[in-house]
Amino acid sequence: MASPGFVTAGTDPTGLPSDIQPNATCDITRGGSSTVVISGILFFLTGAYENIKPSGGYTHIALFGLGMDIRDSDDVYVPQYSGGTKFNIVHVQRISRTTPADRLIAYLNRTSAPWPTNEL
Repeated sequence: MASPGFVTAGTDPTGLPSDIQPNATCDITRGGSSTVVISGILFFLTGAYENIKPSGGYTHIALFGLGMDIRDSDDVYVPQYSGGTKFNIVHVQRISRTTPADRLIAYLNRTSAPWPTNEL
């Protein structure tokens, strides 16, 4: 049974602008908690390896529809890859405001991935 405040996001890709095809699903937990607050979110995930820097940066970016309640320091768990993969949200930003491509972009750092993997 879901805990109070637990939301199952619409697994409908219409939350994303029409130019984005989701390529993964995820669950969201608030920073450091293991309690899922949003489950089954369709989103677009891609690597951003050119942004990896010794002093920080991010390893991946994720695109979400505007209706998603995601916050800096939330955790994103992508279960469909072998063993699942967890990411920490470094920063969330709204991009393409007032255009049909209006969306949220989250800059992510991948935590330890289960190895071996060719998925992420």
